[in-house]
Amino acid sequence: MPYEETLARIIRLGLKAEKQNQRKKKKAGNLTWLEATHRYRKIITIEGKQRAIYVKTPEEVAEKIDELQKEATAGLVVGDSTTFPEYAKRWFEYKKTGIKENTTDTTYLSNLNSHILPYFENIKLKDIRPSVIKGFMASISNMSYSAQSKNLMIINQIMSNAEADGLILKNPCKGIKAQGKRSASKEPLTQEQCQRFLNASTGTSLNSFILLRLYAGLCREEALGLKWERVHLDDVPHIEILGTTIFSRGNSLYSDSLKTAAARRVIPLPAPLRDELKKVEDKTGFVVPSVKDTEKPMPEATYKRAFNRINSQLDFKVHAHLLRHTYISNLCASGLDIKKIQYLAGHEDPQITLKIYAHVINNTPEELIKTIDEAFKNQSTGVNLGGKE
Repeated sequence: MPYEETLARIIRLGLKAEKQNQRKKKKAGNLTWLEATHRYRKIITIEGKQRAIYVKTPEEVAEKIDELQKEATAGLVVGDSTTFPEYAKRWFEYKKTGIKENTTDTTYLSNLNSHILPYFENIKLKDIRPSVIKGFMASISNMSYSAQSKNLMIINQIMSNAEADGLILKNPCKGIKAQGKRSASKEPLTQEQCQRFLNASTGTSLNSFILLRLYAGLCREEALGLKWERVHLDDVPHIEILGTTIFSRGNSLYSDSLKTAAARRVIPLPAPLRDELKKVEDKTGFVVPSVKDTEKPMPEATYKRAFNRINSQLDFKVHAHLLRHTYISNLCASGLDIKKIQYLAGHEDPQITLKIYAHVINNTPEELIKTIDEAFKNQSTGVNLGGKE
């Protein structure tokens, strides 16, 4: 056979073998070989919808199909590419309708914008595993336990919602806890410190505010939102807590929607508070009004400046909440029934009161012996402990 014919025959056989090999690749288990990407493609049907899967080897097909079927059973939107920030922003839009504006600003928005969204910037929801959450918690490890808890709470709410929406198989936050240093228990102000703080506030725009916190235990928003029409100084002096102030983007707005049902309460006024309120009593507007308009509550910025000026005159620092803390601590130390303290403080659960203030309740043997003797004075064990019949 001439050389040319032999060469041509070899080429034809080689081409035929190559074509047969390509056909085998294309039809291997109903897979299509894609030369450009060097992968197999297979079209499958899940939940009535056709999906394309791509694998390197035919052996990976079964595993891939099983994974997609599990996701479909769990309600996952197969192939969803929603990132965490995208979903978090949509979640926040309807979440904020159910929470107070000041809570929205201080707890949710600040933590989302400052810590959470920057960390999860380009991460897809379905790619977030417990290890990713742990990585985030490590990134804020220098923060206090309280601050870490707030950030974790927000992420947990978002991922829990994504799980309910069928966007992820399982909430990756489960089992993860905040670390950080817990805040030390706050010591109430001493009687001397209370007097010095009151002296420094006398004649200022915050004098009534401080008295309401120290002698009625009002929250900051409750004190700034108290109207004179809710103050009763005759017969049995008391105030009604029926509204509050909301801080929103620099403005102070009155709202008759309280944080909890327990916050709606009537508080009797002790003599020091009653006497001071009588000196400045008005029949309209707010007890702690805006400097320019008594019909409006004091703006947050004005309140903060005034409070800082009072603090600057002292050699000890007073946080605004410390005034309320002192009020409740004094109630506990007085021996008042815990349920009554719970009511006056506006706590929904007495366990909250006990958890925070149990350390100031007088429970030493010396202080309890008279109460114990009184409780059992008319009872007998009926047992002879060695004496004669």
